[in-house]
Amino acid sequence: MKTPKGYAAVPWQLDMRVWWYRKSLLDQAGAKVPTNWDELLTTSQTLAGKGLYGFATGSGAGNNLGAQAIAMMMINNGGGFFDPEGKIDLVTPRNIEAMDTVRELVKMKAVDPAAVSYTTDNLQAQWKSKKAAMGVYTPGLDTDTGDTSGDLQVMSPLAAPHGDKYCIVFPNNIMMYTHTPTQKGSEAFLSYYIKNMKTLWHQKVEPHLPVLKSIIALPEFQEQTQKVKVIKEWQPVSRTYAALGSTLTPVIASIDAGQQLNQFTQTMLEGKTDSRVALRNFQQSLEALAK
Repeated sequence: MKTPKGYAAVPWQLDMRVWWYRKSLLDQAGAKVPTNWDELLTTSQTLAGKGLYGFATGSGAGNNLGAQAIAMMMINNGGGFFDPEGKIDLVTPRNIEAMDTVRELVKMKAVDPAAVSYTTDNLQAQWKSKKAAMGVYTPGLDTDTGDTSGDLQVMSPLAAPHGDKYCIVFPNNIMMYTHTPTQKGSEAFLSYYIKNMKTLWHQKVEPHLPVLKSIIALPEFQEQTQKVKVIKEWQPVSRTYAALGSTLTPVIASIDAGQQLNQFTQTMLEGKTDSRVALRNFQQSLEALAK
């Protein structure tokens, strides 16, 4: 949250995208929990033969999870939307390789053909009905589906073809403003407020992750073993949409709020467009957005 003019906000929770799987479905299929992309493809092929989806996702109205999963595949492979200097740079070997893998998953029917229109409710229903065996979701899949049986489990970070293990993180924050009767009072209240948000995790109703170590240390939070695993294994390798750079800009906010990424995601989930062509079209749409 640091800008050239100072801090713009204070984070209160982290929202990551991580790989989940339903243990019982993999066990029934005799499939291995993937540790890398090659194993992801092999396990997805096995699951597809059982009519199960190994890349459960959706990019319908109001559902950004599919777009974030597609972006995560690029970032996982050491790619991203930008070069290290912050210039939009999508048509790269790493991004092409990642999107070729997505196309392969689509071809083997690891992705539901209807996923391009799936809302978040549709996607959650697929997990509940046990048609989804693996997929990228928030740290709160078990919370969102109400399935706390232990059957839904978080994988360890997958190794991409070159050994990279990155994921996406969204640091959600609270802003304060200088035009206030008392800035000192605002800061004191915000400090109090964030610390006392522990109640959300104490009652196990918040699907995302706290930023304070004191909340993570709560016995009630430590009981949420999948979230603890995300913090231990995924948080250290997380990157924002700014990758390969490190500076958050208004362009990134526009990407997150706009339709260009969703449209690109739908193109990839349809599996009919060459990866290089799709990435070039996506880049042109983002460059127009950045002007």
